[in-house]
Amino acid sequence: MRNILTTILLLAALTVSAQNYSPCYKEKYAEGVELYNKGDYNGAKAKFVAAKGCPMANTKEADTWIGKCNAKLNPQPKQKSTSTGAEKMPKFPTPMSCGKVTDFDGNTYSTVQIGNQCWMAENLRSKHYSNGDMIPVGDIDKISDNPRNPSPYRYCPNNDEEEVPKYGYLYNWPAAMHGSLANDKIPSEVQGVCPDGWHVPSCTEWTQLTDYVCRQTENCDGRNARIAKFFCATSGWNDCLDRDTPGHNPHLNNATGFSALPAGKSAIPDYEGGSRGFYFFGGDAYFWSTSDSKSHVYRSTVNGVEVEVYYYDAMSFTLNFRSSYFTASSSEKTDGLSVRCLRD
Repeated sequence: MRNILTTILLLAALTVSAQNYSPCYKEKYAEGVELYNKGDYNGAKAKFVAAKGCPMANTKEADTWIGKCNAKLNPQPKQKSTSTGAEKMPKFPTPMSCGKVTDFDGNTYSTVQIGNQCWMAENLRSKHYSNGDMIPVGDIDKISDNPRNPSPYRYCPNNDEEEVPKYGYLYNWPAAMHGSLANDKIPSEVQGVCPDGWHVPSCTEWTQLTDYVCRQTENCDGRNARIAKFFCATSGWNDCLDRDTPGHNPHLNNATGFSALPAGKSAIPDYEGGSRGFYFFGGDAYFWSTSDSKSHVYRSTVNGVEVEVYYYDAMSFTLNFRSSYFTASSSEKTDGLSVRCLRD
């Protein structure tokens, strides 16, 4: 099984040459790539050094990765960028603050004006609603009490309380909405988990944001807006070799000042089981909207009886470290995602 997994990793690594290198080299190389992508740069370096010692090794390739590991382990002072061509970001208005906002717990958030919208420039990290009601901490091992309208919960990103000050909490959709009904209005008028004077944005309001940024750049082709880098913070994102992605040359990110961080998501099982855990920390940023997406249905067999199983989703917006797009999709309402508030 181990050999199968390392072979898959090897094929997935785009930089692996098609030449006939030894199985020893290929295995050590693939293990090094896996550890590097997990952030274990010491372990990865050791694997690449071991790979160089294998017969029929690609020493030049191994040395390149050893250099990458050394750069992570011993970062040099930031130098002036010499990026050219597609790596240059188009001109964009200098981000401007539109004031400060404080939640019930006393957390203060920076803000940014983007077009005619004033956004929080940080993920929400409140433990309470503005009326003082506590938002319970969720248990990812607990099956959802009601998949259609689950109880409100918050979760720590990557299941780590120490990440909350930087990445905020992950809220399921009922926690984000605080009893409000779904809508796609401008403004949404759903205060939800947001502080007084602020609201959870609708899908249409998110689209207003992406359309505005799209118009300011030359990175758009119809609805395909290659604008992810403009929204993402300059740190925290996994590395990516593809240009125009948040993980490539992250010091060029965040032209809008939106400062999106990859807090990932949490998931709990439905009554049939399914996924549970914390996913994509360092790789993805997910943001709730107030807009429902169509519930979908499929047929399944439960205790020998065919039944219709419904999923009830809401619209979310996603940034990924290796994608140049800011995409709209649907997420299960039991998932824990980040919340960004928009000023009324």
